[in-house]
Amino acid sequence: MNHPMRSSPIFPRWALAAAFFLSLQTAVMAQVVATVGPQSSPSGGTVWISVSNDTAASIFLSSPCPFVVRDAVGAVVYGPVCPAVLQPVAAGGVYTTAWDQQNFLGNQVPPGNYSIEVTLPGGPSVQSVNIAATEDMGTAQLGAIKIGRTRQLGVTAPADGGFLFVTAAAFTPGPAILTCGGIVPLAPDALLTLTLTPGNGFMNGNTGTLSPTGDSTAPSITLPNLPSLIGLSFWVASVAIDPLAACNVRSITQAMFVTVI
Repeated sequence: MNHPMRSSPIFPRWALAAAFFLSLQTAVMAQVVATVGPQSSPSGGTVWISVSNDTAASIFLSSPCPFVVRDAVGAVVYGPVCPAVLQPVAAGGVYTTAWDQQNFLGNQVPPGNYSIEVTLPGGPSVQSVNIAATEDMGTAQLGAIKIGRTRQLGVTAPADGGFLFVTAAAFTPGPAILTCGGIVPLAPDALLTLTLTPGNGFMNGNTGTLSPTGDSTAPSITLPNLPSLIGLSFWVASVAIDPLAACNVRSITQAMFVTVI
């Protein structure tokens, strides 16, 4: 009588162990996220590259500037020269570097679509940015917006250095707010009122003065550690202000879509 061949009991155990560790590694690496922005960036502005580590242990990036920039046809237009040292990112922390929109020759790249490839421990993450001559200002996430964390935002407006800025959020981008300087793409809802209230505990550092180059990384978002907030989405925008001008709105960003993880 013929009996079907039976595999060794060792193999299934190895297979299960390998599958377990693979799934564990995948789950851990899903908590290491690269964010690049502003996704629609003013020409001459700062593009921030951030890596947030929401695992329970430190991770190490391949270098302090683990990214390259490619143009719309895939040619590398910029890759920073960095020390050959590992860059640690503490558990719960964020590491941020930046691209000044210059190419290898130190010249401003032309407007257009660019992809930024960030090297993470689990493999590359590729994200797109559009450098637009028609944009005056941009807002970016400096790390994934996660429950139980405080994460910064970046504001860049290269023609507005030294002027005031305001960053706010709303649940929807409209009906937008009409101003003398253009349309602010945020609805006048409860979240907008909250974020414009001093000391609200959700969005902090969101009013201030832009640096001489037109940047600020002072705004931040703080979320309580409530799983019910996962999946919540809202929109963020910023405005540059000249309080002495007849029309005090100088620049307005596009609305940035944010989802809580």
